[in-house]
Amino acid sequence: MVTGPLHGVRIIDFTVAASGPYATMILAEQGADVIKIERPGTGDFMRALGTVHNGVTGVFAGFNRGKRGIAVDVKAPEGVALVRELVATADVFVHNLRPGVTERLGLGPVEMRAEHPSLVYVSISGFGLTGPHAHHPAYDSVMQAASGVAAHQSDASGVPQLIRNAVCDKTTALTAAQLITAALFARERGVGGQHLHVSMLHASIAFLWPDGMQDVTFLDRPVSATSARATSPPVRRTRNGYISITTLLDAEFHGLCRVLALEALITDARFAEPGDRSRNAAELHPLVNEALRTWDSDELATLLEIEGVPHAVVNTIEQIHLDPQVVATGLLAEVDHPTAGRMRVPRPVGDLDATPTELIRPAPLLGQHTDEVLVGLGHPKAYVADLRRRGVIA
Repeated sequence: MVTGPLHGVRIIDFTVAASGPYATMILAEQGADVIKIERPGTGDFMRALGTVHNGVTGVFAGFNRGKRGIAVDVKAPEGVALVRELVATADVFVHNLRPGVTERLGLGPVEMRAEHPSLVYVSISGFGLTGPHAHHPAYDSVMQAASGVAAHQSDASGVPQLIRNAVCDKTTALTAAQLITAALFARERGVGGQHLHVSMLHASIAFLWPDGMQDVTFLDRPVSATSARATSPPVRRTRNGYISITTLLDAEFHGLCRVLALEALITDARFAEPGDRSRNAAELHPLVNEALRTWDSDELATLLEIEGVPHAVVNTIEQIHLDPQVVATGLLAEVDHPTAGRMRVPRPVGDLDATPTELIRPAPLLGQHTDEVLVGLGHPKAYVADLRRRGVIA
């Protein structure tokens, strides 16, 4: 039974860290057969980072659900040969290594696509394939600095701040996943395979641009001294916690004023229209904040709901899985891991009624499916055992 829109698509995942693994995980949860290749011994270095339980890190488990995993030494000629065999069976090959690395291994896009014209070959880079920074290493924090994300998050004194989440990695992954499905769709229309490249720098700048780069959008307009980022609605303190309230429309602002007994602000010329409230945010926010501190979060939320004011009480990380809306809509699931035990994970995002997605398997142990995959290629078990004995696979 077909259980995902990408059922029947095979993807060879030659990626590490986050930008590549997250992209291929999304596709795995949409039904693709994703085979992750790692080095014997240590594997993807994300296996050693973050919260760990029984030898499994939450971050590796979170970026690699739904995949089969094999361990192959690509420094050995036989290891490269095995990867090439796998690519011959695949629809997509994805890597996020620095420019030139796959070429030196004999796995570059020109060579692979010459042998397999229908292959969608995907390169995810940090800064791009050309330019003065093409060969610079790139992690999410580096890209937040280079792309403008850190500057956009500057505090009131102008000090740049990093978002404490791999936002550039994951933005790149979401972009790559969409481009991969677009390339597969083009192949179905007779275009054939192609080389698809996406850089973290490009994806991150494009993601930030619509609302975060307004000040530099218009070439014939001087850059404003008051950035749009300064008027972003803050998280606000209540008597017993925090709440986020956004009032873009007049009706929403009027509802907030009624709840907080600030009706005088409705007729105040400084706050008459959305543009006025944005320009005079420095005067408006303290008035609202002072009123909010007299309310309990849940009591306030009830009245805001009645008035139709967009809001949410700030959940702690420990509260997310208990949120009534999260529970009611079944956004999370619990799965069994062979060594880590019970794990809480998000269900695949999106509901497709004809090709439903599903949680297939947790992230693989290092080399968990090596024998299964190589035997599936037609190699005798004795040969596979010999490769393992010689350290070519694990």
